[in-house]
Amino acid sequence: MAYFSRNHTELWFETIGAFDGSNPLITLINGHGRSSSDFRLMAKFLFENGISVLLVDNRAAGQTKTEGEVFSIEDMAEDVAALWNHVGVKRTALLGISMGGVIAQRLAECHASKVSKLILVSTCFSPASVQSNRDPWPSDIELIAARLAPNFSSVFRAKNKLLIQAMAKNISTQVLSGSFAVDSARQRRAMDAYRPAVPQQSKSLTTLILHGTCDEVINVTSARELATLYQNSRLDLIEDVGHLLIAECPKVLYQKVADFVRE
Repeated sequence: MAYFSRNHTELWFETIGAFDGSNPLITLINGHGRSSSDFRLMAKFLFENGISVLLVDNRAAGQTKTEGEVFSIEDMAEDVAALWNHVGVKRTALLGISMGGVIAQRLAECHASKVSKLILVSTCFSPASVQSNRDPWPSDIELIAARLAPNFSSVFRAKNKLLIQAMAKNISTQVLSGSFAVDSARQRRAMDAYRPAVPQQSKSLTTLILHGTCDEVINVTSARELATLYQNSRLDLIEDVGHLLIAECPKVLYQKVADFVRE
């Protein structure tokens, strides 16, 4: 675990495994308001399956420290590109979830020589088009739980009320004790301002698109759109699962990612 300084940002990152080319490498980028801590079990699984891992916290998330109110998707992508140079990454598979998938697409377009494979999970081409809740995060646990609900399929919500309640309590604590609501809004503004260009460099990149058929945050039609934009892509729709695959079907997600990286 370490920090990398870039443009008034102290970027938190962690390396797991060898970065000398002896093992395939994957970089994991998380979504809106989420940190790399969500990837702990996934990173362990990948490492145990012979894949080295680079974890990073985006600006305004986790342990990364960012000065200034305004930054962009481009800034977050260039943070990762600079980090690759800092730790000596020559080639890496790249996975992004939700907002992280948008950052990953920008990276694959602008730094194609570094990206061996692209994995887009529960994401879209243009985040500005996603009609998600833009209100500030409340501190009330029940209100937070209601706001979290669309991230999960109806079946999962019914069976995992305690888990969602626990997540809501955690967010409530962050809202009350820190800058979670402010940081979430900063990331939201970056997404709303982003206007991606149709990918050129990354069109031929081997790409896996994973999406739940019951995603209420980013509709499955976004996954199908991505599949038309990326010529060398494989669309894998996971039935009866919502937006947070990493919570609803973690073992399925881990195995599909490991298999794809090792192909």
